[in-house]
Amino acid sequence: MNNFIKTSLWPIATLWVSFLAIYGFLQVEKRFTVNSFLFAFDLHFVLMFWYAITLPWLKLKYDSSYYNIKPYENNGKVYTYFGVNVFRWFLRFMGWNRISDKSNGRVLKNIERLKKREKHTREAEFANALLFVHFLGIAFCFMTSHNMFWLLILNTILHLVPVFIQRDNSPRFLKLISRFEATQNHG
Repeated sequence: MNNFIKTSLWPIATLWVSFLAIYGFLQVEKRFTVNSFLFAFDLHFVLMFWYAITLPWLKLKYDSSYYNIKPYENNGKVYTYFGVNVFRWFLRFMGWNRISDKSNGRVLKNIERLKKREKHTREAEFANALLFVHFLGIAFCFMTSHNMFWLLILNTILHLVPVFIQRDNSPRFLKLISRFEATQNHG
């Protein structure tokens, strides 16, 4: 299927999945009241699953100038003020690095894996940024102010902070890639 058609149909399908998930959860409202943690948690993971299985199908290039390091980011250092290091420690504590290394391979002394990991940061950043905006839309379109608490808290933790982590990781990977290529060219 033509990539233009795929990228045109994907947002429509995503909106339908969102509506169906919300409708389905509301049908079993005895268990999933809209202001509950369980509703917010389940809705996040249903849509995260949707994004995880459908975004790779689009075969996006992730080569926009958006991914270039901006001067105000100070090579990612600005994100430490947003709690990136605390969240990174939590991920390490939970074993996320081991899972990530198993699926993406260790990057030590392997330029191809390093480039793959850098591209993965762009993919993850895009998906999390899109999910963040998606959930803001859901929160403000479908919920009243007292129903949004858990949806917004989880949105910040599950999507906004990971965007900051990817923005922090990207300059590190790019520096490693340039150093690695420089040593290969001079070595």
